Amino acid sequence: MSIIGASTTVQIESIIFATDFSPASQNAGLYASALSIHFGIDLLVAHAFTLFQASLEVEAEHPLASQQRKELTHDLTLTAESLQAGRGLTQSALVLHAGALKIHRILYATDCSAEAAHGAPVAVALAEAFAAKIDVLNVVSSKRVDHPDQLYKLQEHFYNALDLVVPQSAKKLCEPRNFVSVGDPQSEILKHIDDREIDLLVMGLRRNTHLGTQNRTSGAFPIIVEASCPVITVASGSVYRP
Repeated sequence: MSIIGASTTVQIESIIFATDFSPASQNAGLYASALSIHFGIDLLVAHAFTLFQASLEVEAEHPLASQQRKELTHDLTLTAESLQAGRGLTQSALVLHAGALKIHRILYATDCSAEAAHGAPVAVALAEAFAAKIDVLNVVSSKRVDHPDQLYKLQEHFYNALDLVVPQSAKKLCEPRNFVSVGDPQSEILKHIDDREIDLLVMGLRRNTHLGTQNRTSGAFPIIVEASCPVITVASGSVYRP
C-alpha cells in the first residue's frame, strides 16, 4: 500500500531522444536534454529510417554509403551536437528499419481544387522513391451528374487538370492510372483502396483548425480513421522540397 507523502526515488539510467528532424521533434529534444542534465545521465539521439529504392540499389552495388544515408548522418550529427547531455557527450545512432518498406501502388485522391493539388508532387516524389505506380482518383458528387454527357465533360476537365500537376517524366516512370467515379467521396476512396490494394493514400487539404475536415476534399478525418493503408495529408501552405 502506498503511503501519501512518502518520497519516491526515480532512477533513470539514460534517455533516448528519437527525432525525425521536424520542428516538433526539436522541441522534444530540448526536454530530453534538460532531463539528461537534471539527472546527470547519458543522452542518445536516434533516427530510424528506411532506404529509398535508389539508395538500396547504390548500397547493394557498392560498399559505400548512399547519399540518403550521408545526408541523414549529417542531420543527426548536427542535432546531437546542439543538445547537451548530463554526462559525457551526446551520442547519436542512425537506425536502419529492419523490415523493408514496400509501397507498390499509391492513390492520389483529388477533386481538382487548388488545395488538393498540393498532394500531387508528394505523391509523385514517393512513387519515384519507391518505384511505385500511381492511381489518381477524382470522385464526382452524384448531384453534379444528371446525364452521361455531364460525366464525360467532368472527366475531360479532370484529365486536363491532371496534366498540369503530374509531369510527363513522372508519368513514364509511375504509370499513373486515372479513375473518375460518381458517389460519396469517403465511400469511393475507401472502396478504391480495398479494390486496388493501395499501399498509401495521399490527399491535399486546405489548412484550418479542424484537421482538414472543413475543406473541399471533405471528410478527411473519417478516411484517415477507416483507411486500410497509411494516409499522408498535405496542407496548403506546406513547404515541399523535392
